[in-house]
Amino acid sequence: PVFGEQTHQSELCATCHTLFTPTLNNQGNIVGEIAEQTPYLEWVNSIFPTDGESCQHCHMPEIEEGVVISNRPIWLDPRSPFVKHFFVGANVFMLKILRDNGAQIGVTATTEQFDSTIARTMYLLQNQTANISAEYNWISFNELEIKVAVENLSGHKFPTGYPSRRTWINIELIDENNQPVFSSGDWDNQTGEINGLNMPYEQHHNVITEEDQVQIYQALMEDVDGNVTYTLLRGASYIKDNRLPPEGFTSTGPYYDSTRIEGLALQDPNFNGGSISEGTGIDTITYRINNLMGSNIYTANVKMLYQTTTPRFIADLFQYNTPEVNIFETYYETADKSPVLIDSLQLVVSVTGIENEFNGAIDDYKLFDAYPNPFNSSTIIGYQIPKAGLVALKIYDVVGKEVETIVNEVKQSGNYKAKFTSEDLPSGIYFYKLLVNNFTQTKKMILLK
Repeated sequence: PVFGEQTHQSELCATCHTLFTPTLNNQGNIVGEIAEQTPYLEWVNSIFPTDGESCQHCHMPEIEEGVVISNRPIWLDPRSPFVKHFFVGANVFMLKILRDNGAQIGVTATTEQFDSTIARTMYLLQNQTANISAEYNWISFNELEIKVAVENLSGHKFPTGYPSRRTWINIELIDENNQPVFSSGDWDNQTGEINGLNMPYEQHHNVITEEDQVQIYQALMEDVDGNVTYTLLRGASYIKDNRLPPEGFTSTGPYYDSTRIEGLALQDPNFNGGSISEGTGIDTITYRINNLMGSNIYTANVKMLYQTTTPRFIADLFQYNTPEVNIFETYYETADKSPVLIDSLQLVVSVTGIENEFNGAIDDYKLFDAYPNPFNSSTIIGYQIPKAGLVALKIYDVVGKEVETIVNEVKQSGNYKAKFTSEDLPSGIYFYKLLVNNFTQTKKMILLK
């Protein structure tokens, strides 16, 4: 045997992993084609070819020592470089199905061999695929802004390949009592579905302000009528493709017509650097969370999650009554549908941040929303004053009767909070009123017992 240079080139992989599929119209006629999977074309439009990094660098890692590649003749010397035939990608889900149903499917690999491949796949996903970072900023006393940057480390889009795959961002903000106050992108482990998804699909987001808004990176097909489809042969084009491009990917680069960004990501000024610094391979999502208390400490837990296939894609498949589909359905019912964790971080949102930001910068009076609201037994009311004065914070019932004064003293310019305890009051609607200098403001809160 002699050395084959082509085995170290990405073009070898491209022969199978560049695939265009015919498009069928409603009459079953071929009317075009769609790019089913194009990791090689995405790689060409990146910095990786220039840097000398091919597909094999990640998927077929080299070892330094020489290896005897044949037992004949017996005097053959070790040769290098030698690459391990791992061929791992991102499909932990299917590897587990093959492992757990090996006898029925007729696989020859052992459970231990599957576990070894799964472990290598997980290592690739969690160390060489993508990472996240985050920072926070207090916009006001009760509004927090968290920016999450998602960076693609791979040499192609992530996710890439067959358009059933998705990755998304899950963020949960918890208070000092370990209670969630905001959550986006949580999921059902039994079904594998993301909670709160829109129909027919979730758009790309630059700014997220509501819990039912989720940043999902995916490619979604549409049929000849412009409707979302999960049937490959019905795919005419992509209605959404906001998968994270590799670093160096530009709209003027090679093969862009076959690997286009589609949907609202095109209007996102920071997605892949936007039009000014295109090619970063990074997207930044801004989360704006209201009804907080800037004098409290919060913790943000951020995760990047991945699925090989989605419940909606599977539901579309299961409408077909064939022996192969029916058998796969039995495998899917018992499969682990929880997503794979790509990366995670924990961000502590400190009181210091808001104190520094608003130190000497308060220029108006403001009464903030009580938190929690509705509440049971107690709630926190925040307010800010730009100059010293006699502050009164009073509580009234629904008919206007004063039930308590919780603040009645001179305060200097600053941000403050006061705790209201309602042990002796019945459930109902109450009002809290701030009076300081010539300023008054009233807000509503609900007591539930």
